[in-house]
Amino acid sequence: MNFVSLEDDLKAHTSREHGKLPADVETLAARVNCERLCRPIVDALLDEVLVAQDPKDALELRKSFPGHRVVTTEGHVIEPWGAVKIPAVNKSGLVSRQVEMNHLKDRVAELSSDLEEVSQQGDSLEESIAARQGELQRLEREMSRSKLEAEHALGERKRCRETLKRISDRLSSLKVDIQKAEQLTSELKTLKDLASQQLADIDAKKAQIVSRLESSEKALEPL
Repeated sequence: MNFVSLEDDLKAHTSREHGKLPADVETLAARVNCERLCRPIVDALLDEVLVAQDPKDALELRKSFPGHRVVTTEGHVIEPWGAVKIPAVNKSGLVSRQVEMNHLKDRVAELSSDLEEVSQQGDSLEESIAARQGELQRLEREMSRSKLEAEHALGERKRCRETLKRISDRLSSLKVDIQKAEQLTSELKTLKDLASQQLADIDAKKAQIVSRLESSEKALEPL
């Protein structure tokens, strides 16, 4: 069993001078997204693998950079010593799969951003609903207080009507008593007038009797 140490490759890659490739030449390492901790390993393994669009571009890169491995987006591989690997029936090679993965990651990022925005909108809606529910509860409390006040007012109105009815009944009773008193007063006045007349008659009769007695006394004096 053979053991390969990545430490020497990492040190060699670290000490390698950058900037030798033109800006329009892309390496496979540049297409790999990874954690920062894994970046030195990815660069050590894939920084010398060039990416071409088609086999023709791959051959031109092979001529310009003979010490590099060249791969195409369709899965063709040209080794540094000249060997060419043609993909099988499935044309989606490592690079195309990586590109597709990057697209999917971008799509996932977009969907995550949309989901976060929708979540924020949902949170805003929940806050608005909570505020409306609080307002509704406040209105319900006010409605309960208004209902109690209305019931109290109806009770007071009922009591006032009962009191007014009692007063009205008492007033009617007093009117009847007043009528009876007026009738009794009229009867008493009539009786008084009659008694006064009778007293006047009695006084007249008394005066006549007194006059007769005086006359009789005068007639008896000679006797």
